[in-house]
Amino acid sequence: MKFDYAILSQADLQKGLHPTDQELKAFYDRNKASYNNAIPEKRKIKYAIVDMGKVSAQTAVTAQDLQAYYDQHRDDYRLPEQVKVSHILIKTPLPAADGKVDDKAVEAARVKAERRALKQVKAGGDFAKLAEKYSDDPGSAKNGGSLGLVGRGRTVPEFEKAAFSLPKGQISDLVKSSYGYHIIRVDDKQDAHMKTLEEVKADIEPILKQQKAQRAAENAANALVKQARADGLDKAAAAQGMGVVTTDFVAKDANLPGIGSSPQFMEAIFMAREKRRSTPSRFHRVSQFTKWKV
Repeated sequence: MKFDYAILSQADLQKGLHPTDQELKAFYDRNKASYNNAIPEKRKIKYAIVDMGKVSAQTAVTAQDLQAYYDQHRDDYRLPEQVKVSHILIKTPLPAADGKVDDKAVEAARVKAERRALKQVKAGGDFAKLAEKYSDDPGSAKNGGSLGLVGRGRTVPEFEKAAFSLPKGQISDLVKSSYGYHIIRVDDKQDAHMKTLEEVKADIEPILKQQKAQRAAENAANALVKQARADGLDKAAAAQGMGVVTTDFVAKDANLPGIGSSPQFMEAIFMAREKRRSTPSRFHRVSQFTKWKV
């Protein structure tokens, strides 16, 4: 089949269409609601920043600060009596639904614990390897039977009594508990004591540094606001060695220099009256530096 055809595109047709002013106005009036708030409110902002990073770098923690904090938080550094133990567990079956216990299975577990595991341990066998081979406690077996440091009240009574009564390096006989038969080795003992200031100094210092820097930043921001209300922001910032940032017109979701995205800050800005100075407010950047702005 042979034929001819022509194409009329929408773009070609639109070239010859020219709506009148009256038609445009009529369309606008009919769709006026869709144009509400089409152009977002924008504001020019002037602000100064008290940089928490710089304040923190200039903040020193003294020996007196450390001692005072340590004295006020002594209870936080008290350590209870603990024992570091390893064990080999041969499980016994749980009671059936009727409450009866399979005595034969319990005896088989005792024989396995005594004649295989305990016998080899007492003969000088490698405790860790025997734990990996025989223990029914998968969590500790893969670590050579180690349970790490254990405090009182953390284990069943029978286990706790044996573990805390054995001297360091001693291996128990069979210890029966609700879980089964345990062979316990005491690897180390730690008496109840309080950590010294030297032991906890590295933990205390950053806490105090953050607290002191926070107070210094708050004081600097409050002083800046007070002076800005009297002399203007430019003079107040210059007196404290700070720069002032002046933006062009920005929308509420803008990223600001030195601040980035801060919904909290922008909410305060767009609720404020024109040329009104704000009170200090704090926000956190993604980099985790805390800053104050006015």
